[in-house]
Parts: sequence; C-alpha cells; structure tokens
Amino acid sequence: MAKNYFDLRNRKRQQLVRKKRIKQLGGILSIIIVLSIAVACVPLTGRISPGIQYEGVKLGFLTEESAKKKLEKAQDSFKNQDVVLTHGKCKGKTSAGMLGLSFSPEAVAKEAVATSRKIPFIKRPLIAVTREKVDVPLSVDKAALLKGLQTLNGTLYEGAKPARVFLRGGKVVVENGEVGEGINLEDAALSLSKGIDKPVEVKVEKVSPAVSAEALRGIDTVLATWSTDYNPGDKNRAVNVERGASFFRRIVLQPGERLSFLETIGGITKENGFVEGETISAGIETKGVGGGVCQVSTTMYNAAVRANLNILSRHNHSKPVDYAAEGTDCAVSDGYKDFIFTNPYQTPIYIDTKADGHHVVCTIFGHGAEKPYVIDLLPERIRTIPAGENWQNTPELKKGEVKVVQKREDGSFYKTYKVYKQGNREIKRELANTSRYTPVDGKYLKGISD
Repeated sequence: MAKNYFDLRNRKRQQLVRKKRIKQLGGILSIIIVLSIAVACVPLTGRISPGIQYEGVKLGFLTEESAKKKLEKAQDSFKNQDVVLTHGKCKGKTSAGMLGLSFSPEAVAKEAVATSRKIPFIKRPLIAVTREKVDVPLSVDKAALLKGLQTLNGTLYEGAKPARVFLRGGKVVVENGEVGEGINLEDAALSLSKGIDKPVEVKVEKVSPAVSAEALRGIDTVLATWSTDYNPGDKNRAVNVERGASFFRRIVLQPGERLSFLETIGGITKENGFVEGETISAGIETKGVGGGVCQVSTTMYNAAVRANLNILSRHNHSKPVDYAAEGTDCAVSDGYKDFIFTNPYQTPIYIDTKADGHHVVCTIFGHGAEKPYVIDLLPERIRTIPAGENWQNTPELKKGEVKVVQKREDGSFYKTYKVYKQGNREIKRELANTSRYTPVDGKYLKGISD
C-alpha cells in the first residue's frame, strides 16, 4: 500500500515538472516568435534589417541617412584595413588605401535598405544571426592598385628584373634583365572589388623585363651624379627620404620624354607610404606628411642640371635648407610645386636614385659624346630681404625681460648659374634659376610688470 502511494506521488511530481518545462519552453518560444516578427518587420519601418553589414560596418536598425553617415565615418579606418593577397603558397599584406580601394557610403546605404526589403519575411530573423553583406562592389583605382601591387614584389611574387646600368671598377656596365612574374591587374581589380574580409587570391603571369638591354644601347658614361646626407636617427624623416627615393630607381627616359616628380610618386600621402615629418611653410618649420621628401627632389635636381637635362619646373623652399646651398634646392608639394624635366638628348638616359641610410645619391647615365663638357652650379646672392620685428607688451613678464616667440630671419634673393667647363676652362655661363627665400618677422614679448 505504501509503495503504491509513493509511486503515485512520484508520477504526479514528474507530471508537474513536465508541465512546468512545457510552460517555460512555450514562454521562450513565444518570446522568440515575437522577437522574430519584430526583427522581420524592421524593413517595414524604413530601417535596415539586423545582420546587414558592409566591410565590417554593422548597419542593422539604421535608417538610410544614418547608415550613410556611419559609413562616411568608417572610410578612414577602411583605408587602413589590412588586405591579404595570396598566390599559391605566397602571401602579401598591405592596406585597402594602398591598393586604391574605396566605396560610396550613399550607394551602400541605399542598397542596404533595398537588400533588407528583398530578403523574404521568414528569413529576416535568421539573417540577424548569420549576417548578410550588402552587395555593392568596392571601387578600385587601377593606377593606385598597380603601385600598391608593386610594393609586394619579392613577397607575393617575383617581378621581372629590368636591364640595369651601373658602375663596375669605374666602367659603365649594362646588364640584361630577367623574365619574372606580374600580377594580372584586371583580375586583381575584379577580385578585390568583391570584398576584402578574407584573403584574396590573385593571378600571376610571366612577364618580360620592362626595360631591355637593347633599349639602353648607347649609354656609356655617367652624365652627372649628386649626393646629399641625411640623419637616420630622425626616423620619420628617414622613412620619407627612403620612400621618396624608391620611386626613382632604374628609370629610363627616351629622347624628349618628360618626367614629373609628383606624377611619378602619385601623391605624398600616408596611403602612399609617407609619414609625418618636418616641413617648411612660409619660412617657418612645421609638421606635415612627407617631410624630408624634398631632399630627394633636391638631390635629383642637382644631378639633372649637371647632366644638362631640360628643366621645365623647379621651385625653391621658402627657407634655406641644410642639405643644399642656397639657390640649389628644389622643393615639391602636392598640387603646388613640382619638379619636371625632359631628356634633351638623341639617346636614352638612365636615372638611378638610392637612399642607403645615410646618403641620397642620384646618378644619371647617358651617351658621353652628347655631353663633352662638365657643368657646375654657381649661386650668387643678389640681395638681402630684411625681416621686420613685432613687439608686444605683456604683464606676464617683468620689466626688462624679453621673450622670443619667433626668431627674426632675413630673406634673400639668389641667381644661380650653370657654368660649362672643358678641362679647367670655362666655355660659357647661363642662368639656371632664381630663388627667393621669405623673410620671417621676429615676434617678441616685452615685460611691463613691476
């Protein structure tokens, strides 16, 4: 009798537990259903479905305008986003900005809203968990992509080696190039446009050297070389000097061909590998991206003038620099100051610029018979441009005390001449450039406090 009683109690207890669990599950299921319906109805309010994203930017629950603003704010971080490219077992890493990738916040936001509405009602809650990417291809600047891919030469692929010119034992040697690899630009652009949230496989093809030894026929001498020193201890400046010089390795200019310093670099920007360093503006030292790259243009200018190349555009700094004599410097600035020259000879010239950690060296090779003289630069100071002084009284200093806010620096005007010599005899002299260095007014505070 007692046994039956306890069995009955256990069965009732188990029934109660089952009913409680069923009730709990029913409650949870009800919540899930309600939440699922709520999530599924989000697009009906004009907002983006939860789970919709673009290149890691979550857009769920946002209106089209809010999504656009969020995407605009995300553009800078997108440019710095790592991109991994693969080719077989080879791998290279760079950034979206270096590869010329970008997107339109307006187009992405609009498509995100449209995508939300296209998703079947019953699938919308699932998307909130599994995620859905907005199908808007990335824009690809192919010129920037080409330069970005070239920085991966040696890691992602082994590029062709162009014929090169160098000195060996005091003699000019022209060395044949070697066949190598190159990335298919169109395929890479298409693959990258589909997204960079995972490694992107690129196609690599065999390519011939861009410059053949045949193209360098006739080059037999050093037309001119110039060197300037820089301090490797100033790390940011050294980065900019070395990055700038890297764009001017093994350049061949055919007769009449033009070279623009800024066009060759493609922008003195962070995306192009430059960092913040010391620059000069209106005669005053300040900070700016690419500070130091002017030492490369100055070194090249001094070599180019001495090689008797045709200088089309050259600008001096607003203040003399310590790595070049007054009247012999050459400043560059995006959209403002460029250094441009052409090859005036009947044969090709070969330009090689290097930065080795201490020196920037630019050597220009050509056909010796076309330049039977030596050229040097002779700067002459024509006049001094006096700077003014601005004094201001201040109670923050005691009488007799003076504080220098800005040191007074006179400006100057130079004429620089090209001096042609054969042997030790000057055969002619002509104006190479004029330079005006901006005076900087002194600013001083004079104490008036007792």
